[in-house]
Formats: sequence, C-alpha cells, structure tokens
Amino acid sequence: MQADLPSTSGGVTLRPDASPHGGFTLVEVIISLLLVGIVGSFSLFFLATGVEGYFISQRAADAAFKVQVALDRVRLEILDLDTLEAAPVADTSIQYRSSNAELSGMRMLRFSAGTFYLRIDGTDYPLIDQVASPVIDVQYDDLDNNPLNDEVAYIDVGFSIDSQPEYRVRVYPRNMVDQF
Repeated sequence: MQADLPSTSGGVTLRPDASPHGGFTLVEVIISLLLVGIVGSFSLFFLATGVEGYFISQRAADAAFKVQVALDRVRLEILDLDTLEAAPVADTSIQYRSSNAELSGMRMLRFSAGTFYLRIDGTDYPLIDQVASPVIDVQYDDLDNNPLNDEVAYIDVGFSIDSQPEYRVRVYPRNMVDQF
C-alpha cells in the first residue's frame, strides 16, 4: 500500500516534509554575504572618516582656545607697557615694566625651545607650548612730534602651532607717549 503523495501542478510529486519553496542555494548565500561585506566596508570607511574628522576638529578647537588665552594674556601684558628695559631681541623676547599696579615688577615675554613664556621677576610661566615661527616685532614711530626720540607705536606678537595658520596680535601700548 502506497500513500498518496501531494503533487504540484507540473505533476512532480513532493515528499510530505518538503516545502514548495526551497531554501537558499549556496551561491545565493555567498553572494548575499559578499554584498553585506561590501556595504559594511563602505559604512566602516565613512564612519572612520567622520570620527577622524571629529578628532581633528577637536584638536584644532583645543589649540585655538589655548592660543586665544595666550594671546589675550600677551595683549593684557603689553597694553599697559610703560618702559622697555632692554632692547628687544628679534623674534625671541621683549623685556619691560608695566604701569599697571597688578602687573608690577620686571616682566619679559620670550620664546624658548618651542614654548612661549611670561617671565615675572625671574620666574618663568609657560603661556603655550609646541609653538613654531615666533614673532615679536616692536615698531617705533614719532608719536609725540619730538624728532629726538621715537616711541613704541605697536608690538606684534605671533606664532604658529601644529599645522594651523599663524596666530598674531598687534598691541598699541597706551603709556608710551609722554603726557603733555
């Protein structure tokens, strides 16, 4: 006695446990895995590029903040400059005294070994490190119409950090012209 087996419209008989919709073939599985791998690798590439861009911009923002703090301090120091105590050393240092009571004592702004320092009465305080291409430039001009001496018209201080463009501040000292 033979059991009746179900048949399809084409007359092919199926086993009772077989489904009319068979599973994936090995080729289909391999192709789908290959496509998922390609999509995953592109996704990983774009994700890694985005994360790298984030870290680069974060480092640049941190560096810009440090530079801004250092240049703000330089501006504060030079703004109330009263006298230059020694001839400025081109692009490396400037020694001065301030008329501001809160900024008393012998002071110096100087670059040394990749670090920008503020020296107060012989003690160095680092303002910012990892600097390159330092600039300390003092410009003189006849500000009081006295042809016998020129006063400090302005002081440029600048430097670059990492691979960013140069940062610079120009300060016009308030106290360099004699009061009439």
